[in-house]
Amino acid sequence: MDQKRILVVEDSPDWQKIARKVIEAQGHEMTLAANFHDGERAIASGPFDLYVFDNTLGAVRNASPDLIEAVHLLVGRDVKIIVYSADLPVMTRKRVEELGAQYVCKTTAYDLDEPIRTAFA
Repeated sequence: MDQKRILVVEDSPDWQKIARKVIEAQGHEMTLAANFHDGERAIASGPFDLYVFDNTLGAVRNASPDLIEAVHLLVGRDVKIIVYSADLPVMTRKRVEELGAQYVCKTTAYDLDEPIRTAFA
């Protein structure tokens, strides 16, 4: 498999490390944005092969739909997006899925492994 570029927007240092470990173990390159505004800037600097967003980024709650819409506006709709969050309100989850993103519940270090493999299958 070719090395892919993956943008991760995640504010938790622990989950940042977990994401990096999973992504690099698969041979991919990870770009990290540690907050919502850095995420917007990183999206604009793309494109990436895959986008992985936490839903709550510091004080910004339900950030993922806005980030998904930024990707659609700046990159297009034919992209792979995973929303990786421990707590996604029902209405936000519905919106995320309507926007074409995959929701993955953040519970263990390995929750991202299979969705990333599947994204590039």
